[in-house]
Amino acid sequence: MHLTTDQGILICVIVVAASALMQAIFMMIIAIGSLKTRKRVNELTDRIEDDVLPAVKIVREILVDASPKLKQATEEMLEVSRKVRQQVDHVNEALTDIVDKTHTQANRVDEALTLVLGGLGRAGGIVQQATGGTSRKVGAVMTGLRVGMEVLRARRKAREEAK
Repeated sequence: MHLTTDQGILICVIVVAASALMQAIFMMIIAIGSLKTRKRVNELTDRIEDDVLPAVKIVREILVDASPKLKQATEEMLEVSRKVRQQVDHVNEALTDIVDKTHTQANRVDEALTLVLGGLGRAGGIVQQATGGTSRKVGAVMTGLRVGMEVLRARRKAREEAK
């Protein structure tokens, strides 16, 4: 089967026309799809503008209103924190002073008790010499008391040094 030039051209024209027709149909389908998509996008945009934008505006207004208040609250909290630190430092100084004075007084009491007990020990020795055996017992008790007090005082000093 031999085709003439006219028939070959006619077949080419038919193929080109069919291709152009198919392309036109596909373009129409794409155009219709695009129009539907555009319509849905417009609907979504309208819904967003109606629903979301007012909420965003309200949130923005709240943030604008709350921002100075939050800044002020933060500054006030910093001020309170600074004052609390100052008060804690003051209380710490006062407690240190009280502890130092208490240690000084405790040392004075220890010294006074040591002197009294030492004097009692010496007095017990004198009475013992004067009265004999009974005095020795009293002197031993006094010496025991003095030694006990010295042990207690040594323990307290050891605890103070441990601190």
